[in-house]
Amino acid sequence: MDAQKTGPRIYDLDQYSKTSSRMKVFSYRPPAEPMRNRAFLPMVRSETMIAQVQILKAGKGEQELHSHGALDGLWFVLAGCAKFYGEGDVELATLHAHDGIFIPRDFLYWFEAVGDEPCQLLQVEARDKTVENTYFTPDPKPVNVADVYTTDGQLIAADLRVEQ
Repeated sequence: MDAQKTGPRIYDLDQYSKTSSRMKVFSYRPPAEPMRNRAFLPMVRSETMIAQVQILKAGKGEQELHSHGALDGLWFVLAGCAKFYGEGDVELATLHAHDGIFIPRDFLYWFEAVGDEPCQLLQVEARDKTVENTYFTPDPKPVNVADVYTTDGQLIAADLRVEQ
C-alpha cells in the first residue's frame, strides 16, 4: 500500500523492551527561562553513552579545570556561544551555533558561555567500561547548583549540587 494513503506505520515498541538497550524517541524543547545559571536536560543514557543538553547563562559553565578518566566527550553548540579552555586557561576554541569540539578522556578542560544569550550545548559522552571513570581536577572549586529539566522543558529537580 502507498504510505501517503495509509499514514505513518506504527510499530509495537514493546518488542524492544526485552533487549538490553532500548530504542528511545525524544525531542528537545528548552525551558522558557532556567532559574539557575546552569540547567541540565537529560535525553538518553545507556551503559556506554550519555546525551544531554546543558543550558548556561552568560559567563557560567564548567568553570573548573577537570578531566574524565573514561569519557570521550562531544560538545555541540545548539544556540549561543561557548569558549573552551585547556590547562593554563589556554583558549581551545570559541564555538558558535552549529560548531562542536571533541574532548578525549583524560584531557583537562573547562568551558563557559559567552555573549548576551544563554548557551545551549549538546553533550554526548561515550564511556570506556574497561577503564575506571574518574573525575580529576587539579584545583577543586566550591560546589555549585543547577536545575534538571525534561526534554520538553519541565522542571524535574531543583538545586542539584554539581561539583565545580
